[in-house]
Amino acid sequence: MIKIDVEIELLDRSSVAYSSIRDDVRSFIIDPFLKLNLIESLISNPTIIIEFSDVIDFIASKIIGRCSSFNNNNNNNNNLFNFERIEKLKNDIKLLKIYDHFGRCQQDKLDNNNTGHRDLLSFDIHPYKLNREDSVDEDIDNPEESSPYQLTILPNYQYSTLWENLIYDGNIKPKLLQYLSTILKFSTSNIDQNIISHNKIILLNGPPGTGKTSLCKALAQKISIGRQHNDGNVTLIEINSHSLFSKWFSESGKLVMKVFEKIKELAEDTDSLVVVLIDEVESLTAARKAAISGGEPSDSIRVVNAFLTQLDRLKYLPNVLILTTSNLVGAVDIAFIDRVDIKQFIGPPTIQARWDIIKSCLVELERKNLIANVNPTDEQVKYQISLVKEIAHLSDGFSGRSLRKIPFIAFSNNNTVSLHFIVSKNCSLHYFRVMNLDCQQQK
Repeated sequence: MIKIDVEIELLDRSSVAYSSIRDDVRSFIIDPFLKLNLIESLISNPTIIIEFSDVIDFIASKIIGRCSSFNNNNNNNNNLFNFERIEKLKNDIKLLKIYDHFGRCQQDKLDNNNTGHRDLLSFDIHPYKLNREDSVDEDIDNPEESSPYQLTILPNYQYSTLWENLIYDGNIKPKLLQYLSTILKFSTSNIDQNIISHNKIILLNGPPGTGKTSLCKALAQKISIGRQHNDGNVTLIEINSHSLFSKWFSESGKLVMKVFEKIKELAEDTDSLVVVLIDEVESLTAARKAAISGGEPSDSIRVVNAFLTQLDRLKYLPNVLILTTSNLVGAVDIAFIDRVDIKQFIGPPTIQARWDIIKSCLVELERKNLIANVNPTDEQVKYQISLVKEIAHLSDGFSGRSLRKIPFIAFSNNNTVSLHFIVSKNCSLHYFRVMNLDCQQQK
């Protein structure tokens, strides 16, 4: 079977039970309509995001076709009744996100017209609502110190488009997601960690700007969507590594204890899930190396030892996951590396990833009517496409973060764009030329 994930983003006003939404979407939308047409779409694009109003229009066209071909009034009435049920869902559903995470439809060369191939698809349906609250910094007594952590209730509106816009070659994202799902399965199954060891820690390492922190947040968001049927909250607690080392050395140990006490407090609700994100973990663990060599006060080594001890204790809490990042994995203490289950390198985007990133930027500009949405067969447009491909080649070595800044910089330098953003083919062509020039200047 090929697992297809279907995420259903609900409107804030929806009050229908998730189980009811799940059953209706499966019975009245996926099985009779989408399942018949999905394979071809998933082969060309393993991620499909569609507004629910477009789903209704698509189904309406199919039902009208069926009704006109049926002579049996019972069939007509049944189709119309089902469509009424579907239309009612527009009061609850905003959009559908459909994922073939490992691109199996393409790899296995499935045929949309083959009934047997369609039966290979297995749908996991996840209704969810986005939390509209902003992240909250923990209050501290000393106004001169930074907050040691930040709390975010998931799934959160801030991360609603993050997963789709993190572009990497290969299966980095789905493999990490599968690892986290396995951890949760082992935890809920009460696997004895003395027999099968897992610390529930992953480390993403690589140069700055490659999306490591964003990927951690996106993974936490995906996990939270899959758990929306549970009663407990999913909370992301983002630890500020630098703030744990107070300039008042005696306070550092207290800050570490305060953070881990909060994690344990959140984890007391066994229905909840706590995802801990420790960014730039090398700033914590490198201190022990420096302390041993005499380059740091002894208080630093006590803080790091306390940090590692608390990490060890978290492994026995079944509803706690730990995601970490590092720009300098060589600077990370070996004692921490030994505790990591999965270490994944996140490097600069390859040529294909750079092309996909640039395309996603242009699609967004077109969608917001800031550049022309033009006919791809037009000769002038073909030249524009060649310029974009040249940008993908010129940007070798750029991080994803730097690459996503180029359209903004080019737009600000594009003198042909008026204050009212009047869009035309010539305007777009000039914009692509400026974008190309900006890319060369940044090399």
